[in-house]
Parts: sequence; C-alpha cells; structure tokens
Amino acid sequence: MQEAFNTGDYISAVVSRQKVENISGVLFCDDRSYQELRLKQQYFFVSASIQDIIRRFKDADSNFDEFPEKV
Repeated sequence: MQEAFNTGDYISAVVSRQKVENISGVLFCDDRSYQELRLKQQYFFVSASIQDIIRRFKDADSNFDEFPEKV
C-alpha cells in the first residue's frame, strides 16, 4: 500500500487501504456479546505487532541490550 502511494499509484493505494479497513470492520464487530472474541483478536494483533518489532530489530541489530533504547 505504501509503495503504491510512493510511486504515484494512488488508486491502488486507496483500494488497498479500503480492503484493510473492510477486514478490520469485520474483525471488530460492534455486538457486545463478542467481548471474548474481541479480546482474542486484540491479543492476536498485539502479539503480531510485538513479533514484527522484534523481527525488525533482529534484522537491523543483534545486541538486545540496546532494544529498549532503539524500540
């Protein structure tokens, strides 16, 4: 999505962003009876984000002593 925007392909960037928003809209429903499902979804997204942060750090640096300062 970002690459399409950066290269001037704004239509593709907007379409990609809309797809992401549609998926998020389905995953995060408004019904209060789905609180446990939402909690699991939030756990999933937080876990995925943390894993991505660690993966990117390991790709760039190997000294975990610097992790708190760099992330």
